[in-house]
This record gives sequence, C-alpha cells and structure tokens, in this order.
Amino acid sequence: SDVCSSDLDEDDLFDDRDDVEIAGSIYDFDAASRTFFLNGIQVQVVDGTEFDDGLRQSDLADGLLVKGEGEYRGGLLIAEEIEPRDGDAELDGVIESKPDSDTLIVSGVRVNLTSATLIEDDDDDDDDDDRITMRTRDIESLNVGDYLEIEGRQRGDDGGFLEAIKIEREDDEDDEYEMEGRITALSDVSVTVLGLAMQRGSADFSGLQVGDEVEVDYFLTTGGDYVVEEIEEDD
Repeated sequence: SDVCSSDLDEDDLFDDRDDVEIAGSIYDFDAASRTFFLNGIQVQVVDGTEFDDGLRQSDLADGLLVKGEGEYRGGLLIAEEIEPRDGDAELDGVIESKPDSDTLIVSGVRVNLTSATLIEDDDDDDDDDDRITMRTRDIESLNVGDYLEIEGRQRGDDGGFLEAIKIEREDDEDDEYEMEGRITALSDVSVTVLGLAMQRGSADFSGLQVGDEVEVDYFLTTGGDYVVEEIEEDD
C-alpha cells in the first residue's frame, strides 16, 4: 500500500514492503553508508536509486530539501527515487483567511498546500525527537493573523498562486509583506506577481517587463488595496 508521511498519526508505524513517499530536510547524512534521515525516517541510497531534476548523489548534504520515494524494509526506506524540492518563489506575510483545508490566503496571495508541504514553527529544535510533520494537524494549528515565511513554486497557467514547499510560522509579529516571484502582468499603474495585482504607489517600474523575476516589498492600505513600496529585479 502507498503511505505518505503526512497521512500518519504519531503512533503509526510503516509496515514492511509499504511504498513510502516522504519529504523534508536531510539531516544526519552519512556519505560512507549512503544514509540520511527525513522527518524521523532513515533513508538508504542504493545503486539503483534514481536522482531526478538535476540532483546528483554527490549533492546530498544536511539541510537539503528533498522528496524520497521507495519501499520500507527493515526500518529503512530503500530509496527508489530522490528529487530536489527547490522553490522558485517566496512570500512573507499574514494569514488573512483559510478558504479550505488545502488553501491559505496570505497577504493577498493564494497559497496551496500539498501532502508534501513542510510546516514548522521558528522555535522548532533540530534535536527534537518529534520530527514527523503532520500536515493536517499543523494546518489546523495555523490561524488567521499568523505571520508566515513561505518557500514554494509559482504555479498556474497564469502564475496565479504559490504552491508551498515549506512554511515557517514566526512567533514575532511582523507587518512587513515581501515576495519573490515572476511578473505575470504589468501596466503603468499596477504589477501582478503570484496572482496578486498591486498598485504602483511611488515605486519605480522602469525597466521591468512581464516574465522578470522580482523582489517586492508591499503593504495593505486601510482601503484594502495592496501597494508596492519597492520592487527590483531578483538577481
């Protein structure tokens, strides 16, 4: 049977021969034994392990975000496939609403969560024994008004939403809205990034064009409009 780490309760255990898919940051990497841990599960790289999307075995290192798939045998996930979980967009902002169990609206941007989305608090300790991230439990713990830092991928035919790879909830309250993403619409008076149309305000749009990767600082007016404070190309 297929098992995803985010579908497990804390007391559940994998059964031998389960097909397992798990995502997370590598830790306790041992190059000699070709093993590492993801969310409390030890992963074994073997000669037949496939590396996708440009990832090489030599790239494996502590802190690297990856997704591993394989068969659980004898307490190990025998990796059949490992792929990187790199993002191309980022967002820092406040949860404004939770339309459903898979979606957040964060500072005007629609954020979609998947079964592989990692959610953690900024005070999570790498030495904690509880390393398995229960996605549904953590979604329920995210509240309107929480300030989040999100890494993800800009998705949709029109680049209109952010698919979250990793969400970190910050305890310190912050009213700064920041994003990194691709311009999908641009006029003299507004710019759209991550599906959010923002007014120019006093920002300088000169030299920008649709398709550019940009960093944007923006804010919400009392009238409910999102306004660019500063925008620049992302080097």
